[in-house]
Amino acid sequence: MDLFAIGYFAIVCGFLAISAPKLENGFRRLLFGLTLGVIATTALPFLRAYWGV
Repeated sequence: MDLFAIGYFAIVCGFLAISAPKLENGFRRLLFGLTLGVIATTALPFLRAYWGV
C-alpha cells in the first residue's frame, strides 16, 4: 500500500473515531462504519485520478 492510500484511510478512520461515539448503540456505529468504508473505498480511485497520484 502506498502513502497516499495510507493517509487517505487514516483521515477516514479519524473521522470515524470522532463521529462514532456520538451514535447511541453498537448497531448504528457498525452501520456508520460500514457505510463510510464503502464510500471511502469507492471514492479512492476517483480521488487518485483527480489529484493525479
